[in-house]
Amino acid sequence: MGGKKAPPKLTAEEKDAQAKAKALDGLLKAAKNDDRAKCEALVAKGADVNAANEHGQTPGHMAAGYGALDVLRFLHSQGADLTVQNEKKMTPLACAKAIGEDDAVLLLEAFAEGKSGDEIGLGKDLDLSDDETEARAEDSAPPTAREISSSATMTVKSKLDTAPEPQQVAAVEVS
Repeated sequence: MGGKKAPPKLTAEEKDAQAKAKALDGLLKAAKNDDRAKCEALVAKGADVNAANEHGQTPGHMAAGYGALDVLRFLHSQGADLTVQNEKKMTPLACAKAIGEDDAVLLLEAFAEGKSGDEIGLGKDLDLSDDETEARAEDSAPPTAREISSSATMTVKSKLDTAPEPQQVAAVEVS
């Protein structure tokens, strides 16, 4: 009978290449999603922070393009080359500028100046108590449709109440 043939056995080099490609794919996805914990786990297992895909995109390019500040900080701490160019000759900084990720631009510029990036305070979680967090959320919560409608109705009524009486216009006969 026509049984299925087993796939050919991979050489050690092929297995290594597959493992590296899988690690890079995971690192690129984690960088895109600003998942620092996933990046840390992948790097701990041997993923290369300077590896690039077929387009020259590194985890640094991905993190910069998606404004993933925590991942950019992690990559920097691991010695990632954040000045490398992709196939379009764009560095992570150039990618962040082109896309409009202003916070990533500021962070990458700080790194380029030899700063840690901590002094600019971007992407840091605020240390707020639960009460303070709730108060901020309430203060910044958008108004409900009912509140908007009620406010608009009150404004119109107020304008009508204070509007001057329309003046009588005498009919003028034009000859």
